[in-house]
Amino acid sequence: MDEEDKTDEETKEEVKEEITEDKPTTPTGLSVIEEARKERVELQKQLDRKEALLNREEALEADRQLGGRAEAGGVKDKPKEISDVEYMEEVMSGKHNAKE
Repeated sequence: MDEEDKTDEETKEEVKEEITEDKPTTPTGLSVIEEARKERVELQKQLDRKEALLNREEALEADRQLGGRAEAGGVKDKPKEISDVEYMEEVMSGKHNAKE
């Protein structure tokens, strides 16, 4: 029985040596968890950059809309005030015809 006990012990030792805890790896050589963490950090950087760009774009759009280029809200030129005599002369000359 001693031989069988040794064989069992040797077999156990061989099995222990063969079993190694290999972490699943990706093509970059990192473990799957390390790769996921790295991707999460990169994604967060990209999201932060996109947020900053959107904030800039919103500010530029607000400046464009409020920049004075819009026609609405503008002050129209006041018509020139004329005297009664000048108005009568314009009417008599036909400048204020109803057909216009």
